[in-house]
Amino acid sequence: MLPLIIIQARLGSSRLPKKVLKTILGKPLIHYTLSRLKDLQNRAKIVIATTNLAIDDEIANYCKEKQVDLFRGSEANVLERYFLCAQNYRAETIIRITGDCPLVDPYLLEKMLDFYLKNLNTYDYVSNVLDRSYPKGLDIEIFNYKTLKKAYFEAQTNYQKEHVTPYIYQNPKLFNLYNFRDTDDHSLINVSVDTQKDFDFVEKLIKKYYPTNPLFGLKEIKEYCRSNNEVQSDATHLSQNV
Repeated sequence: MLPLIIIQARLGSSRLPKKVLKTILGKPLIHYTLSRLKDLQNRAKIVIATTNLAIDDEIANYCKEKQVDLFRGSEANVLERYFLCAQNYRAETIIRITGDCPLVDPYLLEKMLDFYLKNLNTYDYVSNVLDRSYPKGLDIEIFNYKTLKKAYFEAQTNYQKEHVTPYIYQNPKLFNLYNFRDTDDHSLINVSVDTQKDFDFVEKLIKKYYPTNPLFGLKEIKEYCRSNNEVQSDATHLSQNV
């Protein structure tokens, strides 16, 4: 069975409402997340997991128009949304991506997925967020259904339920964890979209690189940061944990 990429997305963000449908070069932000993952369709199934709220009917309509698989569930309990989605698709391997990561790196995902699949009997959870070396916004988490199920039934706090994976990485005695590191530390760079300032920075990157290199990655992001000192601060505020 193919691994399942679950992209969580909603329109009710308080800091930047409807951010995943805000447009750059005439395309919504979620387009860039999906387009960067589309070449993985022979290796993984992709589904967008949104909420049951009426506001997210726009996401449902977008998915219908673009023929993207959709799952709807709880707004606050995103862990439940993930678990029920994985259950619905009978997934054995789950890849967590968030809709505020329009520059997710498909090559990094393939590298991490290969590592995970080669070490199925060793690791329950593989990610690049436990001890960050990659920029925030290139976040990837991979785990098995058994681990997700245990987290779903045993997680207690609202934080654990809202952010999906804290119960897993907060319990290293229960789960075998692996942190994927880059050779250099780029953890201060932020290309996730949480605020208008974040959106403006990502917009500059997409406008510069996407037309000629749709899958531009960390090399170009670093190049842009070095070449544009006036936006360096936009890209280097400290990341929060997932």
